[in-house]
Amino acid sequence: MSGRVRAASGAWVAMHPAERDSLPSRTWDAATGPERDLAWLRSCGVPAEVAAELKARDQWMQFLLNMPEPDILLNDGDLVPRTGRRLRAVWTPGHTPGHLCLHEEAEDVLLTGDHVLPRITPNIAQMAHTDDPPLAAYLESLGRAAEYDRAEALPAHEYRFHGLADRVRVIRLHHDHRTQEILDVLARLGPATAWQVTEQLTWSRGWAAVAGFMRRAALGETAAHLEHLLDHGEVSRGGGRPVRYTGRRAAAGA
Repeated sequence: MSGRVRAASGAWVAMHPAERDSLPSRTWDAATGPERDLAWLRSCGVPAEVAAELKARDQWMQFLLNMPEPDILLNDGDLVPRTGRRLRAVWTPGHTPGHLCLHEEAEDVLLTGDHVLPRITPNIAQMAHTDDPPLAAYLESLGRAAEYDRAEALPAHEYRFHGLADRVRVIRLHHDHRTQEILDVLARLGPATAWQVTEQLTWSRGWAAVAGFMRRAALGETAAHLEHLLDHGEVSRGGGRPVRYTGRRAAAGA
């Protein structure tokens, strides 16, 4: 909506450089993008008929491609160029590569965006167009938010709250539990695709109730956790297609 707000009001749009560089208009190739996206879904083991439903569609991509370029770039620690308040940028990659929180210094308020939410956890998903590990970046940058424990948090979803350090602790525990659950699934299934693992995980509404784009989001989250486990030597990855992961416990017992 920022482009529409800018057009209607004359406001400027600011981003971290990493956010600008990851805009779909800069990363999506119209000639190769659709096939690359479908190939990623297939490499995750998504059945052909499901992949046809989850693949990037023209209407969806057009919406993303219309996201505006920034007028101003904000690096970590920069002050937002406006009068009346001191808003300092806090770079917290994970949900997106250039995600920014904003700290209002006089009132000690932290606008946490999608980085820290009071009740649910943000989507931290592996993307089809990049191999960059989002979960590692997210877990590291959670510590930045915990540093503002005395501040009141104003998130992008739900409600304002206090206790950022405790909330960060709970979110870290959630990801610890999720990685352990994935290892348990792999120990039970043996070599499995990201899609097969996704189907076996506990989702808040139950897998049967997860539909449409939310299934793609769930797959992205699972893939991010699998890649995180791979980087830490907890799982291995086969070289075929679709890609299959094996947990260290399963491999040791084979």
